[in-house]
Amino acid sequence: MNATLYSLIALGIVLICTILGSLVVFFSNKEFNQKAKSILLSLASGIMVGAALFCLLRESIIESNELIESGLGSLISIGCTLVGFLIMLGFDKLIDKLGENKVKQKSSKLIFAILLHNIPEGLSLGIVCGELYVVNDMNPIVHTVISLAIVLAIHNLIQSITTSLVLVSFNTKKINAFLLMSLAGVVEVIFAILGILLTNSISNIVSILMAIAAGVMLFVGVIDLFIDSLKNKFTFLTIIFLLIGLIILYVLIPILLIVFMFANNGVIG
Repeated sequence: MNATLYSLIALGIVLICTILGSLVVFFSNKEFNQKAKSILLSLASGIMVGAALFCLLRESIIESNELIESGLGSLISIGCTLVGFLIMLGFDKLIDKLGENKVKQKSSKLIFAILLHNIPEGLSLGIVCGELYVVNDMNPIVHTVISLAIVLAIHNLIQSITTSLVLVSFNTKKINAFLLMSLAGVVEVIFAILGILLTNSISNIVSILMAIAAGVMLFVGVIDLFIDSLKNKFTFLTIIFLLIGLIILYVLIPILLIVFMFANNGVIG
């Protein structure tokens, strides 16, 4: 297979899983009781915080340290994460001034966080796919492309399920929740294509974008979702499902990456 076909397969896997996850809203009951809402919010919070810490920030630090020696890369990534957090704080204040009701505010911030988070993820996948076009031996890069695509796909599947359900709990219509999460998948693919086209030009700034997106997701995951989940006074359940969400991202992503790297070595190698 050629580079274009491998790239289409990778992007297709990510987009399809994102859309499949968002389809769950059509099989859910819109009327969530307070206990179910607390569980859902805390689980979504754990997944979002896990994505910020274990995916975006971790990869940002790794890539920054590869570009800048002496540990300065880690400080830059952490600083950019703080910038992302402050950006979201400013966005929060702006929405307050616009006078939207609290439910709409939470929905707007959640959507903004997901869309922004998908930009560096898409660029990262695109840059890896872009390497297929410039190397003589594609096999080692194919392993990385397919593995990364599947990891992102599983991550997006879980995130689409929880986020679309949270949007419905915030009184968003089911069809709108589905369309918004599908749009997030399309945005990721668009930026992946941009990453392919600009592989050599933007590879050095993706780590910064990842760190900023991590800060945005931390703000929404902690300040909006988790704190909101505590208001219904199911504190123990809330903490348990927050931890479950964190564990899903902490354990599942590395395991999937290892499994699929071995599988790809067996099939392609």
